Amino acid sequence: IIKLSASSGTLFTWGSGTDTAWAPGGMEGCVLTGAAGGADTSIGVQIGATTTSAHGVSFKNVDIGGFGTGVVISGTGDAFAWKFTASQIRNNACDGIRIDTSGDIEAPALTDTMVFNNGNASAVCTGIRWNSTALGYLTIKGGSIDNNGNGTLGQIHVPTGATAHIYGTNVHFEKAGGANSSDIVCLSAGGPRCDIVFSNSNFLSNPTTATTAPIIKFAAGTVKLSNNFFYINGAGSTTPIIDAGASVASNANYLSSMGNHFKCTGSGTPANCQIVSFTGSGTYTTYSI
Repeated sequence: IIKLSASSGTLFTWGSGTDTAWAPGGMEGCVLTGAAGGADTSIGVQIGATTTSAHGVSFKNVDIGGFGTGVVISGTGDAFAWKFTASQIRNNACDGIRIDTSGDIEAPALTDTMVFNNGNASAVCTGIRWNSTALGYLTIKGGSIDNNGNGTLGQIHVPTGATAHIYGTNVHFEKAGGANSSDIVCLSAGGPRCDIVFSNSNFLSNPTTATTAPIIKFAAGTVKLSNNFFYINGAGSTTPIIDAGASVASNANYLSSMGNHFKCTGSGTPANCQIVSFTGSGTYTTYSI
């Protein structure tokens, strides 16, 4: 167990030295813990820095919790090929993982890793969050994204000016915050865009709380879904499981759904749910269901 007792500062940074080309390494079998304060601004692990690199950093069987933010990915695009395997990023006051990179990070992966109970008391924090203009890929294989945020942001959240390419397989999602909470929200628009590709995964809304929030919401980009299970407990009004367009105008959208199972309960009838709702006024919209 390695503890940061202060409520600010960073416990470990990879890529903070003078070597601007390569800073590999990693950690296995460790518990990293912070002061667990509500106003905590500390960081458990930072990968990359403003002018330095961090290539191929690997974490296995690591538990990161009790910080302001568990993991920060930083720099100008050189923080790539980082990976977490069989690890837990949990119970951090703000984000579990925050992506700050200004260049497109390549080939990062979460494998059999849990991201849960992060940012539960915050309307601006959640499980995995891109910063305002960040760019980055992320592949998620197995594991779970569970109970992050307070319901204001998606558990995975990409704001308007950021760009994200998110790929997942065999991932378990459970909706945070009950009503009006989404699993994946990508608001990239006006140039930036999102690619969201998921297969063989399950997306569960809170089965005891009716919700009017979609499970997936995107403004511009490509969403491809295959062999997934979607379960939503819809409220009395019409509830879309997928919001294609996010009520944003003048963007191009592509949605493909193949072999997915959509289940809706609530108010005694599944008639209150839609598989997809096309919102906004896209310049180009195409879909295959």
